[in-house]
Amino acid sequence: MQRVLLLGSGRTCPPLVELLTRDKCVQVTVASNDASQAESMARSYPNTTAKHFNLSPDSDLSQLIKDHDLVMSLVPTTLHTIVARQCIDAKTNLVTASYVSPELASLHDSAQEAGVVIMNECGLDPGIDHLLAMDCIDNVHKNNGKILYFESWCGGLPHSSFAGNPLRYKFSWSPAGVLIAACNPARYLKGGKVVEIPAGGGIMREVKPMSNGFSTSLPLEGYPNRDSLKYRDLYGIQEAETVIRGTLRYQGYCKSVLALLELGLLDNETMPRLQPDAADITWSDLLAMLLSRTEVRGSNLKESVLEALQGDKEKYQIIQDLGLLSSTPVSLAGTPLRALASHLETMLELGPDEYDTVLLQHIVGIENSNSTKEEHCITLHMDGDKNGDTAMSKLVGKTAAIAAKIILSGQYKRKGVQRPLTPDIYEPALKALQDEGVHYDISVKKM
Repeated sequence: MQRVLLLGSGRTCPPLVELLTRDKCVQVTVASNDASQAESMARSYPNTTAKHFNLSPDSDLSQLIKDHDLVMSLVPTTLHTIVARQCIDAKTNLVTASYVSPELASLHDSAQEAGVVIMNECGLDPGIDHLLAMDCIDNVHKNNGKILYFESWCGGLPHSSFAGNPLRYKFSWSPAGVLIAACNPARYLKGGKVVEIPAGGGIMREVKPMSNGFSTSLPLEGYPNRDSLKYRDLYGIQEAETVIRGTLRYQGYCKSVLALLELGLLDNETMPRLQPDAADITWSDLLAMLLSRTEVRGSNLKESVLEALQGDKEKYQIIQDLGLLSSTPVSLAGTPLRALASHLETMLELGPDEYDTVLLQHIVGIENSNSTKEEHCITLHMDGDKNGDTAMSKLVGKTAAIAAKIILSGQYKRKGVQRPLTPDIYEPALKALQDEGVHYDISVKKM
C-alpha cells in the first residue's frame, strides 16, 4: 500500500483524491484545518482518511510525514517551504501545484543530498502549460529547428453565459489570490527588447484585445503575467526574440480592477479599522476613509469617488454595481484587499447551475531546419461540470495527482527542486491527462 499525505482540502482536492484512490494500492490521508471538508472527502472516496490539522509556520509535521510515502501540499504558497524542509528531513518526496519561490529553490541542494524530489508547478498554469510547451519545443529542437517567438495565454473564467457582472468574472480559486495577482509586476521580451511593468496595477494598463479563436460569446482581453523572461532559460529558447506569458479575461475586467485600485481597495496593508476586534463599518464609510474624507456622505461621496476615478462614470457605475457604495457591513478581514475578496467571494461565486471554463493557448513561431517558417497554435478549452467539479479544480487536481503517481511509480529519477519540464515526466503526464479526457488541439500555419 502506497500512502499519500494531502495537506489541504480546497476545491482542487476532490478530483485529486478521486484519481489517486482509483488505485486500490493507494491510501490518502487528507490533513486540513477544515475538518468538515476533510471528512467529506473521507466519506466520498475509498482508502481515504481525514485528519484535523492546522498547518502553521511552527507546525511539526514529522510524525505525519513519516507515516507516508509522498506528501502533496495544496496549502497557501507561503507554507510550502515549511513543508518542504520537513519532507527533506524525512526523506519523503513532495508535490505542489505552485510556482517555485526563491525560498523553495534554495532547498535544491539539500533535497538532492537527501535523495528527495520536490516537484512543483503541477497544476494548470503553472503545470499543463509547461507540459504542452516543452512537448512542442523539444520536438522542434530535436529536428534542428528554432523558436522565433513564444506566447502563452491562459484564463480560468466563468462560462461566458454566467459572466454578466461588472468584473465579467467569478471565482474558481482564491479571490484574494486573484486580486493580489492583479497588482503584481511583470516583464516580458518583445522583439528582443525587455518590457518592464511596475507593481501596483501596471499590468491592468497593459491590456490588449485578444482574438484567439476560442468559442466564447464574450470578447477576450489579455495582460502580461509575472516574469516571462525566465522562461527563455527554463524552456531552453534563448533564440526567441519574443517571450510572453499572459492572463486571459473577458473584456471589461481590467477596467473594473483599475477602478478598485484607484479607490485604494486593493491595498493589502493592515488597516486598524478592519481588524477583527474593530467596530462594524459599512462599505460607503470605508470608501470615505480610503479617500481621506471621513465626513463624506451621500452626494459628496459620489463626487469624491468620481474625482478619484478621474470622472469616469463607467467606473463609478462598476463600483456602485459591486455594492461598494452601500451600507452593507464590511468583513473585518484585516486589509482592504482581503475585505474586498470576502465581499466578492460571496457576491461572485458560481451559482448551483453555473460552471466555469478554462482557456489555454500557446502560439509558437518556428523556423525549421530547411528555413521554412510555421506558427503552431496549441489550444486547450475545457468547461466545468454543471453542479459538479470546476474545470479549474479538475485540471489542477488531476495534473497534481498524475505527477504524484509518476513519482510513486519510480519512473521519475530526478532529485532536488524540480518542475515538469523534461520528457520523463511531461510525456507520461500528457498521456495520462488525455486518458482523463483532457484534450488539446494543435494547428499549424505556414508563415
